[in-house]
Amino acid sequence: MYEKHTIAELIVIEAYSYLGTKEIAGNKGWYDKPFQALMKGVGWRYGRAWCDYFTELIISRVYETKYPNCLKVQQWIKKKFTANAQRSHHNLEFSGLKFTAIPEIGSKVTWGNYGKNGKLKISGHTGFVVESWQDMQLTQLKGYPVWGFKTIEGNQKNKVSECQHNTIPNQKRKLLGFIVFPNY
Repeated sequence: MYEKHTIAELIVIEAYSYLGTKEIAGNKGWYDKPFQALMKGVGWRYGRAWCDYFTELIISRVYETKYPNCLKVQQWIKKKFTANAQRSHHNLEFSGLKFTAIPEIGSKVTWGNYGKNGKLKISGHTGFVVESWQDMQLTQLKGYPVWGFKTIEGNQKNKVSECQHNTIPNQKRKLLGFIVFPNY
């Protein structure tokens, strides 16, 4: 069934399958205990932010589905994801995967959070792009290309949520970019 799908398509399918999964507020787990077991399987622990664990779960399950019994790929994933959105982004960006400033469907998007001093903090946020378009109205208004995109994100509003964003710089978060996962 999945042989005909690209990695990007499988990422979108897998991410949507968890849409609406609710957490117990404060990063204390999930009401859906099978989901909680999957998250623990990728390293999540009680009280820890979980957006990056969620992206690791999606990537792990997608590559397991597409390439069963490929231990090398699973070990590679485990080394690149760190539970910290910015650090994982850095690891993936410098591992040879395609990095882009334009949202591609199935890509992993990451933001860095700004502190009160205006500098990037170590914390960030991440999710997967499930839809992307060039926003012609904002492009015309800003005078440079602006992309709109929808994401599926963990740890957003205490659940797995679908959110809408654009590539316009803002004061709260810095868009670090998009990582595209390959079909091996």
